[in-house]
Amino acid sequence: MKNTDYVIFFFTGLLAAIVWALFQNVPGYMDAEYYYANAIQLFRNEGLQEPFIWNYLSSPVGLPATAFSYWMPLPSLLAAAGMFIFQNESFMAGRSLFLLFAGLLPVMVRILAKRLFADNKFIWTAGILAIFSGYYTIFISQTDSFVVLMVLACIYFLIAFSIPLIAQTKWNWTLGLFSLGLLSGLIHLLRADGLLWLLGSAGIMIWRIVLFKQNQTLSGCKETLALVLLGAAAILGGYLFVTGWWYARNISVWGTWMPPGGIATIWLTSYDQTFVFPADQLNFQNWLASGWHSIIKARIESLFQNLKTLIGVQLMVFLLPFVLAGAWKFKKQPVFRFSFFMWLAIFSAMTLVFPFAGARGGYFHSGSAIQPIIWALFPVGFQSFIDFGVKKRNWNAKVAGRVLASGFMLIAVSLSVALFFGRVSGTTGGQNWNQSNEQYLRIGNKLTELGISNSAIIMVNNPPGFYLATGRPSIVIPDGGVETLLLASQEFGAEYIVLEQNHPEKLDEVFIYPKINKDLEFVAEINGAFLFRLPVK
Repeated sequence: MKNTDYVIFFFTGLLAAIVWALFQNVPGYMDAEYYYANAIQLFRNEGLQEPFIWNYLSSPVGLPATAFSYWMPLPSLLAAAGMFIFQNESFMAGRSLFLLFAGLLPVMVRILAKRLFADNKFIWTAGILAIFSGYYTIFISQTDSFVVLMVLACIYFLIAFSIPLIAQTKWNWTLGLFSLGLLSGLIHLLRADGLLWLLGSAGIMIWRIVLFKQNQTLSGCKETLALVLLGAAAILGGYLFVTGWWYARNISVWGTWMPPGGIATIWLTSYDQTFVFPADQLNFQNWLASGWHSIIKARIESLFQNLKTLIGVQLMVFLLPFVLAGAWKFKKQPVFRFSFFMWLAIFSAMTLVFPFAGARGGYFHSGSAIQPIIWALFPVGFQSFIDFGVKKRNWNAKVAGRVLASGFMLIAVSLSVALFFGRVSGTTGGQNWNQSNEQYLRIGNKLTELGISNSAIIMVNNPPGFYLATGRPSIVIPDGGVETLLLASQEFGAEYIVLEQNHPEKLDEVFIYPKINKDLEFVAEINGAFLFRLPVK
């Protein structure tokens, strides 16, 4: 591959991401809104605190709340860095570094495909798939973890299988494992399940030591133990180099290594319990009391949903036979075995440990780390397909390869464009990209029209999105009925509630008959949403 090819792929990936970004002038969904809102806080020197509460899992005591009690901070840090570079808090400035990562992605995927699998004439298809990535195309230019995680995973795989086999090169050995630890730390700061990559780094170290012993480059137990201790120290050192501040902050705020928000979701018995209030209802006893039938059912449903994500999203259906063929060809290669192990660990965590979060986007997010391997395996499987056609059907290898590869890439491009514009316009189901933001702008204008103070706390369905649209503090409507709603509103001093079409099931009656509840004073209807005044404690 020529150097000019890398440049072409970088600018093609960058240009494509910019085009996507031009059609998405707001984050459009809560994850990206959350990261962008906190980046604004950082840019304004407000520190690690947020003017909203989107769940109660960490038992917040009021506003502003401690930031990143559930989601990890790196996407917001990167978005804030973009704002500091351009000295403004616009959404485009916040996305600037993510767009650069989008340019790097096809380059890194091509390098990964070439170095770890095979240097064949179809390697270019891996880069195309990284640019036109089907459903991931919708999120590639957002202030979210996707594109950064993919690039870091590429670098991780390249380093993991470049660490020297000879034990005597202690410096290279130590530097390689330190780099894996550092990358594991960065991945952890992107996603809470990034801890799995730290365990994976330990696995890489052990595998390399086993190879050392097989090659008889280690003379005894003492030398082996010394290498284990050196490697473990290097991995942990790299990991803590980037995460140490995070753990120090958690201990100072909560007295625990990890924020309590994410850990609590282990005991969910339904997805809506993510918004339970108070959070102490989530515990092992209540989880067990839900019954083994419900516990097993949730995990079976998550299994099928995550499998659909694997086949429909990650493999775009048509990649499946080629990726399987590539995987079969390289099934004995360490890089494939390791990537399969990491995929299995992520898939299992998002199916068995966090089934509700996993099925509702957790696996879609975390599984993107394995996406570069999937794209890198495609040209291998495709080459096998062409070789089979030449052998069994007397195909002309050059013509068949060119025509079929172009055809499959055209499918990837068409599918990506259709999915992107279908989601942005709302024609593929659900709302258009700007709909939530536009609705909250209308609600914010109504609140101003009614003379409601900008400091009044509002209960809403999506606090990060509401804050971005209105600049007003807000807390999430808790899972439950009117009694739970009033309990939370009095705890945090909320004065108003906006009830939208998407609301807790136990508030259906209030939404259908907004003027009859004695506890909630109806104020106004705003484009299908209802504004109520809450009783003051």
